[in-house]
Amino acid sequence: MVEILYEKVLHEIKQGNIIDRQKKLTQKSLYAYIQEAFGVDETRHAVLEQRVDTMLAQDIYLRVEIMEAKLNGPPPEAPEQLLPNAFVIVYLQEKPRETHRTATIPSTLNPSWNQQFPVAVKQDTKETLIIEVFNNSNNPNKFLRALRIARKYLLSLFNPVASHAKMIGRASIPLESITSTGLVSWYNLAKKKKPDPQGTIKVKFFFTSKLEKATAKHEYEQMLRCILEYELRSSSVARYWWAGKLTSEGEAILQQYTKCANLSAIEQTLIAWFVYTQVHLTYPLSISLLESVLDKLCVGYEVALTSDEERERFWEGARRILPSCLSIIVKMRKRLAGDKDIVKTVSSVLQLLAKADQLAARKGANLFSDATVRTLKQMALDCTKHSTMKEATVLAVQLGARTWFETSLSAAIEGSQTNEDKLRSLIKFVQLLQSD
Repeated sequence: MVEILYEKVLHEIKQGNIIDRQKKLTQKSLYAYIQEAFGVDETRHAVLEQRVDTMLAQDIYLRVEIMEAKLNGPPPEAPEQLLPNAFVIVYLQEKPRETHRTATIPSTLNPSWNQQFPVAVKQDTKETLIIEVFNNSNNPNKFLRALRIARKYLLSLFNPVASHAKMIGRASIPLESITSTGLVSWYNLAKKKKPDPQGTIKVKFFFTSKLEKATAKHEYEQMLRCILEYELRSSSVARYWWAGKLTSEGEAILQQYTKCANLSAIEQTLIAWFVYTQVHLTYPLSISLLESVLDKLCVGYEVALTSDEERERFWEGARRILPSCLSIIVKMRKRLAGDKDIVKTVSSVLQLLAKADQLAARKGANLFSDATVRTLKQMALDCTKHSTMKEATVLAVQLGARTWFETSLSAAIEGSQTNEDKLRSLIKFVQLLQSD
């Protein structure tokens, strides 16, 4: 599995899709990074690189990234209503019904999209890619809107790509002109009965592996975990301190994979939850990070968790970090009064526990599984399968207070001290209790 992931990342680097000179992401630095992260030596790297070079064309998708455009029209200082609301439609000339559409960028002659779309073709295809830029006028007149809708319907019967929006221009790109290493180029936007280009559009092409959604999710999870564990080892970041920030190399590799795999933001968040709650057991991460990820999943629960397996894994993750959260509450008394870090951490813990408890109540899930209860009992927290989150939190507070009291009292009265020293220690202990 590691070698498969390595090949995919290697392929993206060789295509130049991750290289960024401004961020000092060169091919050399990225090669060094992935060799360390994936544990691949030079000999094996050479073998895998050769394998990537001979990757079969039928195992490839063409990715089309609509980057930006420079459109002709009224001057930029013109009223906003005169500037175009541009969007782009992408399709193969031979398959006009299979279209992709960008977002609409309002009121500008220089729209920027940076959106990617997959096109299932072979590298040696003779097909032609059509890129059309439209102006979505959004005319508020009700009568005109009704006419526009009727016209859109009639046009759709003959040309499914047509719409009520006014076309600005079109670019026709033979796919055989795109090399196996990809291409970034500006194209003129032509229009019938207009002798001059109506603007230009910048498009990036690159080839990447075909991916089923389930496979993509699994591979992204393995890749995220591999990169995260490597960076935690190499950076020696303090426990409970890592808050989601990877190096530029790690970020670039993961971002490119999510583009190729077409993973949505909420899908990435769910996978991050799976990985973070697993890694947290061996290398505790920031509680604020876990709380923020859980917060997003509480909002998008129905959209993010689409299968019974994903729902079960989500709740397993919540149960997995529950003992760690309660342990922080138990140990908070050991920290100095007024410590801002512990106050922030405890606040995040309480918010995380509250959100998990509320979501569990809505979905009928039980956070106190047999394994969780056993772990809590080992911590001297007398919970059961029927305990509530409030009861468990109160037990953690009581245990922490009792442990702190007994430890402080023992330190005050034990040791080879004179009676006068013991008296001073007891006075300090009483003052400590009063200030608590």
